[in-house]
Amino acid sequence: SREMGFPPWPSTASTNSLHSRAQAAERSAEDIEAPVANGFRVLPENRSIEVEEQNVAPFSVPQEVLSFQPDDQAVFARFMNGDCERKLHCNIELLAEELEALRLLQ
Repeated sequence: SREMGFPPWPSTASTNSLHSRAQAAERSAEDIEAPVANGFRVLPENRSIEVEEQNVAPFSVPQEVLSFQPDDQAVFARFMNGDCERKLHCNIELLAEELEALRLLQ
């Protein structure tokens, strides 16, 4: 309830997810064997949606968008003084140096 300091229930909560407070309270952290990514415990991904070919809209995103692997120039901005800055962070593996810096932050 709001009086106890809890935020409101999400309006789009899935009945199959572990995101509800009731389900989370039933299972302790020791009971859940969570996968680890970059040193952090993560939730398993939901199943993807499967759609028959005749139900795909003409202007839908093609599969190539999801399998595209950007080159080094697209991932990093390299400066004249030798510094570089990562431009892409989502769905791309970190370099060994970045993983080490992340490990030090943990």
